[in-house]
Amino acid sequence: LKEDIRLMEKMLKKNHPSLYWYASPAQIDSAFQRAYSLANDSMDERQFRNLLSETVNPVQCGHTSIRFSKKYNSYVAKHRPSAFPLGLKVVDDSTLVLLSNANRRDSLLRRGMIVTAVDGLNAKQLIDTLHQLVQIDGKSKNFSYQNLSNSFSYYYHIRLGAKKNYAINYINEKGTAVTTKVPASDPSKDT
Repeated sequence: LKEDIRLMEKMLKKNHPSLYWYASPAQIDSAFQRAYSLANDSMDERQFRNLLSETVNPVQCGHTSIRFSKKYNSYVAKHRPSAFPLGLKVVDDSTLVLLSNANRRDSLLRRGMIVTAVDGLNAKQLIDTLHQLVQIDGKSKNFSYQNLSNSFSYYYHIRLGAKKNYAINYINEKGTAVTTKVPASDPSKDT
């Protein structure tokens, strides 16, 4: 894995036209040193991809991202694992709004409700945690917030993993803070 990191570092430093536009050489070097120190043979592909995404994040280039291998993507397409069931819109650095719910029979969580926390992570913590994996385009956060919103379930899954149920804190239509549990989305079943 460290050889893969070394190759990525070498290729970026040799070929990336805007490697240091938004981060100093010391910041880029620090990101790579962190990756070298955290990489280990027990990492699975999801964990390694997350580490590489965090490593290129300081580059802040909308065209620079890390993808899963074709083999991994093929496996996921074939096995269709359960997923985080809510589509959430990132409004700003600490606000999540419910866009969709894979469980169409759920009458509690409705489009437009503010989600304040998921599994003990408040909205800001959750956005900050997932934001490290998303492409950034310079200092503008709108691009990365839109990417995160478009694929919130995906980023949640690759960062925090799949679960059977999720604890969702939200503000209901009466303005009351409420907590509920929602089951994972199972693509093999029509909910």
